[in-house]
Amino acid sequence: MKSICHISLIIVFIVSLNTSAFSQKSVLSVYDSLGTMPPFVYYTLAGEQFTTHNLSAKRKTVFIYFKNDCPYCQKQGTIIADHIPEFTSTDFIFITRQDSTLAQEFATSHHLQNLTNVKFVMDKDKAYYSYCKAQYTPSIHIYSKHKKLIKFAEGVMKPEELRNYLN
Repeated sequence: MKSICHISLIIVFIVSLNTSAFSQKSVLSVYDSLGTMPPFVYYTLAGEQFTTHNLSAKRKTVFIYFKNDCPYCQKQGTIIADHIPEFTSTDFIFITRQDSTLAQEFATSHHLQNLTNVKFVMDKDKAYYSYCKAQYTPSIHIYSKHKKLIKFAEGVMKPEELRNYLN
Protein backbone atom coordinates (compact mmCIF):
# COMPACT_ATOMS: atom_id res chain seq x y z
CA MET A 1 0.00 0.00 0.00
CA LYS A 2 2.84 2.40 0.85
CA SER A 3 4.53 1.69 -2.47
CA ILE A 4 1.32 2.57 -4.35
CA CYS A 5 1.16 5.91 -2.49
CA HIS A 6 4.82 6.62 -3.30
CA ILE A 7 4.32 5.77 -6.96
CA SER A 8 1.20 7.95 -7.08
CA LEU A 9 3.07 10.88 -5.53
CA ILE A 10 5.95 10.49 -8.00
CA ILE A 11 3.55 10.41 -10.95
CA VAL A 12 1.71 13.51 -9.71
CA PHE A 13 5.04 15.30 -9.23
CA ILE A 14 6.29 14.43 -12.73
CA VAL A 15 3.00 15.44 -14.34
CA SER A 16 2.99 18.77 -12.48
CA LEU A 17 6.56 19.49 -13.60
CA ASN A 18 5.74 18.80 -17.23
CA THR A 19 2.54 20.83 -17.09
CA SER A 20 4.24 23.85 -15.54
CA ALA A 21 7.11 23.68 -18.05
CA PHE A 22 4.69 23.70 -20.99
CA SER A 23 2.49 26.43 -19.53
CA GLN A 24 5.36 28.95 -19.15
CA LYS A 25 5.47 31.32 -22.08
CA SER A 26 8.06 33.88 -23.08
CA VAL A 27 7.13 37.40 -22.17
CA LEU A 28 7.01 39.27 -25.47
CA SER A 29 6.32 42.91 -25.89
CA VAL A 30 3.62 44.06 -28.28
CA TYR A 31 6.30 45.20 -30.73
CA ASP A 32 8.16 41.88 -30.56
CA SER A 33 4.87 40.05 -31.09
CA LEU A 34 4.19 42.20 -34.15
CA GLY A 35 7.80 41.91 -35.27
CA THR A 36 8.29 45.64 -35.81
CA MET A 37 10.67 48.24 -34.47
CA PRO A 38 8.92 50.51 -32.00
CA PRO A 39 9.25 54.27 -32.18
CA PHE A 40 11.82 55.49 -29.67
CA VAL A 41 13.67 58.49 -28.31
CA TYR A 42 17.14 57.95 -26.89
CA TYR A 43 19.88 60.50 -26.24
CA THR A 44 23.39 60.59 -27.67
CA LEU A 45 26.34 60.94 -25.33
CA ALA A 46 26.28 64.64 -26.23
CA GLY A 47 22.66 64.86 -25.02
CA GLU A 48 20.97 65.17 -28.43
CA GLN A 49 17.83 63.22 -29.28
CA PHE A 50 18.30 60.04 -31.28
CA THR A 51 15.09 58.62 -32.79
CA THR A 52 13.88 56.13 -35.37
CA HIS A 53 14.35 58.85 -37.97
CA ASN A 54 18.12 58.82 -37.36
CA LEU A 55 18.38 55.24 -38.63
CA SER A 56 19.30 54.41 -42.20
CA ALA A 57 16.56 52.92 -44.36
CA LYS A 58 19.22 50.98 -46.27
CA ARG A 59 20.90 49.11 -43.41
CA LYS A 60 20.09 46.50 -40.81
CA THR A 61 20.05 47.73 -37.21
CA VAL A 62 21.25 45.94 -34.10
CA PHE A 63 20.20 47.30 -30.70
CA ILE A 64 22.40 46.11 -27.84
CA TYR A 65 21.17 46.95 -24.37
CA PHE A 66 24.22 46.88 -22.10
CA LYS A 67 25.73 47.80 -18.76
CA ASN A 68 29.34 48.86 -18.45
CA ASP A 69 29.94 46.58 -15.45
CA CYS A 70 28.41 43.48 -17.08
CA PRO A 71 31.10 40.93 -18.06
CA TYR A 72 28.84 39.46 -20.77
CA CYS A 73 28.33 42.94 -22.23
CA GLN A 74 32.09 43.42 -22.22
CA LYS A 75 32.47 40.15 -24.11
CA GLN A 76 29.80 41.20 -26.63
CA GLY A 77 31.57 44.53 -27.11
CA THR A 78 34.82 42.70 -27.84
CA ILE A 79 33.14 40.36 -30.33
CA ILE A 80 31.60 43.26 -32.22
CA ALA A 81 34.83 45.25 -32.20
CA ASP A 82 36.81 42.26 -33.47
CA HIS A 83 34.32 41.53 -36.28
CA ILE A 84 33.06 45.01 -37.20
CA PRO A 85 34.70 44.89 -40.69
CA GLU A 86 32.33 42.01 -41.54
CA PHE A 87 29.26 44.11 -40.74
CA THR A 88 29.68 47.27 -42.81
CA SER A 89 26.02 47.22 -43.88
CA THR A 90 24.76 47.14 -40.29
CA ASP A 91 24.30 49.89 -37.72
CA PHE A 92 25.01 48.95 -34.10
CA ILE A 93 23.19 51.01 -31.49
CA PHE A 94 24.49 50.41 -27.97
CA ILE A 95 21.83 51.44 -25.44
CA THR A 96 22.35 51.99 -21.73
CA ARG A 97 20.56 53.50 -18.76
CA GLN A 98 23.90 54.38 -17.23
CA ASP A 99 25.40 57.85 -17.54
CA SER A 100 27.33 59.05 -20.57
CA THR A 101 30.71 58.73 -18.83
CA LEU A 102 30.29 54.98 -18.39
CA ALA A 103 28.99 54.58 -21.94
CA GLN A 104 31.99 56.52 -23.25
CA GLU A 105 34.35 54.30 -21.22
CA PHE A 106 32.76 51.21 -22.80
CA ALA A 107 33.03 52.69 -26.31
CA THR A 108 36.65 53.70 -25.79
CA SER A 109 37.76 50.43 -24.19
CA HIS A 110 36.42 48.52 -27.22
CA HIS A 111 37.66 51.07 -29.81
CA LEU A 112 34.09 51.62 -31.05
CA GLN A 113 33.82 55.37 -30.39
CA ASN A 114 34.78 56.68 -33.86
CA LEU A 115 33.07 54.14 -36.10
CA THR A 116 30.37 55.51 -38.38
CA ASN A 117 28.14 52.47 -38.00
CA VAL A 118 28.29 52.36 -34.18
CA LYS A 119 26.36 54.72 -31.90
CA PHE A 120 26.11 54.88 -28.13
CA VAL A 121 22.88 56.24 -26.69
CA MET A 122 21.31 56.64 -23.28
CA ASP A 123 17.85 55.38 -22.42
CA LYS A 124 16.87 58.10 -19.97
CA ASP A 125 13.15 57.28 -20.19
CA LYS A 126 13.52 53.47 -19.90
CA ALA A 127 11.97 53.10 -23.35
CA TYR A 128 14.00 50.04 -24.35
CA TYR A 129 13.06 48.12 -21.25
CA SER A 130 9.40 49.07 -21.55
CA TYR A 131 9.09 47.61 -25.03
CA CYS A 132 11.49 44.67 -24.97
CA LYS A 133 10.97 43.31 -21.46
CA ALA A 134 14.62 42.19 -21.37
CA GLN A 135 15.56 40.21 -18.32
CA TYR A 136 19.33 40.09 -18.94
CA THR A 137 22.19 42.08 -20.43
CA PRO A 138 23.27 42.11 -23.09
CA SER A 139 19.88 42.12 -24.72
CA ILE A 140 19.99 42.19 -28.50
CA HIS A 141 17.38 43.05 -31.11
CA ILE A 142 18.31 42.66 -34.77
CA TYR A 143 16.09 44.42 -37.33
CA SER A 144 16.01 44.32 -41.11
CA LYS A 145 16.41 47.49 -43.17
CA HIS A 146 12.59 47.48 -43.29
CA LYS A 147 12.54 47.68 -39.46
CA LYS A 148 11.18 44.15 -39.06
CA LEU A 149 12.44 42.03 -36.17
CA ILE A 150 14.85 39.32 -37.32
CA LYS A 151 16.16 38.09 -33.96
CA PHE A 152 15.86 38.79 -30.26
CA ALA A 153 18.50 37.34 -27.94
CA GLU A 154 19.56 37.74 -24.35
CA GLY A 155 23.18 37.01 -23.57
CA VAL A 156 26.26 36.99 -25.75
CA MET A 157 25.82 36.32 -29.45
CA LYS A 158 28.82 34.60 -30.96
CA PRO A 159 30.34 35.89 -34.22
CA GLU A 160 28.87 33.03 -36.27
CA GLU A 161 25.39 33.78 -34.90
CA LEU A 162 25.76 37.43 -35.83
CA ARG A 163 26.94 36.46 -39.32
CA ASN A 164 23.87 34.26 -39.79
CA TYR A 165 21.54 37.19 -39.13
CA LEU A 166 23.55 40.08 -40.56
CA ASN A 167 25.02 38.78 -43.82
